[in-house]
Formats: sequence, C-alpha cells, structure tokens
Amino acid sequence: MPRKEHLHTYELYKKRSEKGKCHYQAGSKIYFRCTDPDCTAIYDKEFLVGKRARCPLCGEAFILTKADLKLLKPRCLGCSDTKKGRAYRAAQALLQQQMEPTEPGESKDEDEIEEDIFLR
Repeated sequence: MPRKEHLHTYELYKKRSEKGKCHYQAGSKIYFRCTDPDCTAIYDKEFLVGKRARCPLCGEAFILTKADLKLLKPRCLGCSDTKKGRAYRAAQALLQQQMEPTEPGESKDEDEIEEDIFLR
C-alpha cells in the first residue's frame, strides 16, 4: 500500500530489543508511527531527529528534536510545558502585544508589559 503524502503526526509505537521481544530496557529500539488512519509510516527514533512533523495539539509544523522524541506524542515548543516552552509563549505574547495598534498618546511602559505577560 503506498504511503499518503502529508505531514506526519507521530506517536510512540513500540520498543523492541534485539531478540524481538517488546519491553522497555535500555538499548532497545524505539519506533514512532504516524497517527493518520490512512498512513502506514513507521520510523526508528534515530531517523526522526531533525525531521518536520505536525503537533498533535495545535496542528502547527515543527522540527523534531531528541527532547521531543522522549515524549509519547511529540509536541511543538508552543504546546510543551517546559522552561523553553513557557519562555517561547511569553516571547510570543510580548510580540503580539507590541504589534497591537495603540491610540495616539496611549503607550505602555516596559514594566506594565512585563506584568501583563507574567499574569497570564
């Protein structure tokens, strides 16, 4: 069956040892599969680092890293609950706030902007 051409959304499929038994020991191979029902793609974890994938939560495209592949379902930086993810969301909120049109004579100083970001 030919594979469907699309951006894959991955999830952990199986961990296999050299003997073929499915278990979770160190040194076992880790496989990820696409969650699309029409897709039959299964890849080894080592080959997915640096590849583009779709986030299962928001649907945005992102590049897979080793840290992403430690999760059951890899997710983008905007959806992950890590220090980097929280910093990324704070930076995005700051950029959005800076891009908002303001009335002439109305401006926020930096302290008010930082307070708004940390209160969210």
